[in-house]
Amino acid sequence: MSQHTEHFIKELISKNNDLFTEHDFTECQKAVKDFTGLVTNLETTQFNFRRKLSEVADKNPHDIEKVVYLQGMVDGMNLVIGPLKNFLNQ
Repeated sequence: MSQHTEHFIKELISKNNDLFTEHDFTECQKAVKDFTGLVTNLETTQFNFRRKLSEVADKNPHDIEKVVYLQGMVDGMNLVIGPLKNFLNQ
């Protein structure tokens, strides 16, 4: 879980221990873990697409359409992953 989120939850509980418990934030903690897993899966997929891009470029350098398509997929995933990672690391 994001350190920021964990710290926020602990601080909120400590300031309002008569209102909140760890149990109140179970779903929130699951969502953060799921979100972190999503980013990890996207990074793995991007790595696999990069590998495919290299293979296609080596085997079929004249198939510009495939190369451009895969490059677009890799670039697009990078545009998504970067901000998501920044968000998680806040």
